[in-house]
Amino acid sequence: MCIYCGTDRYRKIYQQHYGDIPKGYDIHHIDGNHSNHNPENLQSVSLLEHYDIHYQKGDWKACLIMSARMKITPEERSMLSSKSNAERVANKTHHFQTGDIQRKTNRKRLENGTHLFLDSELQRAKSVKRVKDGTHNFLGGAIQKVSNNNRVKNGTHHLLGGKQQLKQLADGKHSSQVKWKCHHCNKSGNGSTNYKRWHGDKCKFRLD
Repeated sequence: MCIYCGTDRYRKIYQQHYGDIPKGYDIHHIDGNHSNHNPENLQSVSLLEHYDIHYQKGDWKACLIMSARMKITPEERSMLSSKSNAERVANKTHHFQTGDIQRKTNRKRLENGTHLFLDSELQRAKSVKRVKDGTHNFLGGAIQKVSNNNRVKNGTHHLLGGKQQLKQLADGKHSSQVKWKCHHCNKSGNGSTNYKRWHGDKCKFRLD
């Protein structure tokens, strides 16, 4: 799916001319025109290569979108977000900058009949349907009762956690007892939850 035009048509065009696309690879529009699906304008690149191409061009919006599929630090993502917002402000496409963007969106929703302020009857009909099929949030008491009964029966209810945790502790299988060793710095310790939350991918010796 193209990060700009929201279609995978260009991928099919690439495959028709060059064959299969390697798993995890993106298709880059060489001239920067994401409507130009000419086979000569399409290039197969890895995610990292695609990121680097747009990074060097200062295309921060593209980098920010691609970063969601990459392992980068929160600081790097924050930097990309700041640069992307500054870029949108500069080219007058930031949604906080002008009411025109929001106005166009609302007008489109009015035209296709999906605006929530357009028809209270539409909302009422949806609510009635949800009540009839038992999915309305106001029916939560009955729905939750059935759900809770099922969770109690299969032993997954959080109120049963005390007994389960005691058994896990007795068997030495509690998350706090799990031993871990970081493959980045060889540091070791106990507690899988703490490792994932405070060490793991945040290890300062991590290379990838």
